[in-house]
Amino acid sequence: MMRMTRLVALGWAAVAMTASAFAQINGPTPLAWRWSSSTTVMPSGSPTIDGDNVYVGVGGRVFCVDRLTGNKKWQHPLIEPIDGHFVGSPIRHGSLLIAAGSNKTIYAMDPATGERAWVYDAPGAIVTTPVVAGKFLVFNVDGNRLMAIDAETGVATWENPERIFDGIQGGLVASGGDVFFYTRGREMYSMKVSTRKSTRLAKFQNLSPDATPNLVGETVYAASGNFVVALNATTGTPLWQSSLPYSLILGPGASRGGVVVSTADNKLVILDSNGQLRQTRVKDANGRERSVPMAIDLGSRAIASPTILGDFAAVATANGAVNLVDLVKGELAWSFTIRPLVAGLKDAAGKDVVSIPAVSSPVAVGNTMLVLAADGSMLAFDRDQGVDLTGPSVQLIFPTQGAQVGTRKGPLDVFFLISDDTSGINDKSLKVTMDGKPIDFTFGRDGYLILRFGQGFKNGVLRDGRRIIEVSVSDWMGNVTTSTFSYMVDNDLAPLPRPGNTPPATGGQGGGGRTGN
Repeated sequence: MMRMTRLVALGWAAVAMTASAFAQINGPTPLAWRWSSSTTVMPSGSPTIDGDNVYVGVGGRVFCVDRLTGNKKWQHPLIEPIDGHFVGSPIRHGSLLIAAGSNKTIYAMDPATGERAWVYDAPGAIVTTPVVAGKFLVFNVDGNRLMAIDAETGVATWENPERIFDGIQGGLVASGGDVFFYTRGREMYSMKVSTRKSTRLAKFQNLSPDATPNLVGETVYAASGNFVVALNATTGTPLWQSSLPYSLILGPGASRGGVVVSTADNKLVILDSNGQLRQTRVKDANGRERSVPMAIDLGSRAIASPTILGDFAAVATANGAVNLVDLVKGELAWSFTIRPLVAGLKDAAGKDVVSIPAVSSPVAVGNTMLVLAADGSMLAFDRDQGVDLTGPSVQLIFPTQGAQVGTRKGPLDVFFLISDDTSGINDKSLKVTMDGKPIDFTFGRDGYLILRFGQGFKNGVLRDGRRIIEVSVSDWMGNVTTSTFSYMVDNDLAPLPRPGNTPPATGGQGGGGRTGN
């Protein structure tokens, strides 16, 4: 057993060494604006924030967008896009903005105007976002070589790329003049760029294919199988390792206050700065309190490592949700589903697209959190710029208001569509009653609320006569909508056939459904 050195425990509010450390996102936050650019290629990387400027690469252009308004300030190139698309995140360094293209080219531009400063032709395909290590720009070439150029001039620092014989797995991270990376041989290395000297820091049994080392101060964090490991970034000496009862994916999010990591079964697990699994108190069915691990069910698989924002962690999931988890209480504080910009959008199988996933981790500074979506749009959540004074929309889809229905000769399915495009639907607030009494329902990530009546269903066969359904729901900012609908029940009538555009009675595609009572 390897001897471990324990770290001093700090609070979650301790400052992390990232741009998002200065964010003040502390709960549900309304959407301020959504900017978009047409693209046929799914973007990658995260937006880059520099004061009131936001830089993002979408398709064959880099854009500068105003952080407060979402208005475009400039685009590069101005006329024709590059022959390819931009890869990863733009990099703000010194007096330049630097971005890599899939056309084996790196572009440097003036961050104020987008005017080109220099161009570098790389010796191969550029994989993932380059990093700045001291005065050098370092990038992955063809997945198995590293190359360094002068970040200010674009002149090659190395005559030839440095071969990584096992290949490079995941992204790069830099600290000072050093670059950290994983190999496909499941090893972690650091390289001093000025000397090209590499140091093997650790060997792992398992690594997520798209994991990137997470460096906080002098500590580098990694997830391997069911272990979270903290290492000294200089020597690779283990500081602690924690075995968890979960299969871990991606890289952990970390600050001086602790670590959060995603699991293969759609959870976000919270550890303290010593690597100990944090606990929370819950009541069992008999009302007795007990301690359980802080493992928050996200309802879908994380698509990128969590971003720690003070006492909260933001994580995007494959079902199109952006989730905010309270790291102190160990609970979901907010979830917003990114909807398609175009109504009636279909996937390759001809099914309705109900949500658009993010492509990377959220980033934040001040009161603003930014998310880049797979459709080339960028969403800005801001508690000052965003205003949400209206409750969710509750729309009856089928049958129509006041219709005559029967429930004895066959099942009756009642469909509502609930939406809120500003702060999202708080599904925990959802209540449905009939004639003043709670009834069973399902509610899915697609926004469909479904009630089922008839033989063999919890709601049973309805009595003849006028029945009144009331739906009450709030958004995450506390705005409540209460809507009332009525039907005339005549059980001598045959069941109404469902129209073809209604979702399955299980709650619709998209997952994340819940059942009421």
